[in-house]
Amino acid sequence: FANRVEAVAYCQVLFDQDRPKDIICLSVNAAFEKLTGLKGVVGKRVTEVFPSIQDRHAETLELYARVSLTGQPERFELYSASLRAWLAITAYSTEKGFFTTVYDNITERKRAELRLLAFSTLSERLSAARTAKEAARMIVDAADQLLGWDACICYLYSPAEGLMTDLLDMDIIDGKRAECAPVFDRVRPSPTAKRAIEEGG
Repeated sequence: FANRVEAVAYCQVLFDQDRPKDIICLSVNAAFEKLTGLKGVVGKRVTEVFPSIQDRHAETLELYARVSLTGQPERFELYSASLRAWLAITAYSTEKGFFTTVYDNITERKRAELRLLAFSTLSERLSAARTAKEAARMIVDAADQLLGWDACICYLYSPAEGLMTDLLDMDIIDGKRAECAPVFDRVRPSPTAKRAIEEGG
């Protein structure tokens, strides 16, 4: 338990008339503290550490309760906004009312899957684009899925003319993403931009 590479927590489910009410964390290993950044959770109720768990993750509480009562292990994946990480979680029980969770950080694998999906979807969507601006919107959407962004500009470069056309400008205005008026119509790329275009970067 203590020497496992994966993050591990041993917990007890608290019931109120056969309904799961809370969870007490009885033991964690060093990898758990390293993954979550949480210290001093042993002996605390989960609702103390994560006050919103009953509202936002009631189904997870139900799952842990089910495992602790049936002894049937379960495995699932979830995205933790607080950790900014994807986790694969295995829950199992060797004693009624108690369960152990093993957490594996699968963020890199999920990012790779999302990249493949985004590129595959983008390829299909681009083939249906009717205008360059419509294609630019699709590219910007895919970039947001892959990278996230606060503001972006999409240019179309014409090698024959050596000019860039400002196709799409996006920014966050009043907390929402919105299209903005173009900064310019057509312009020659800077030496740095031209090099990036020629090298495909």
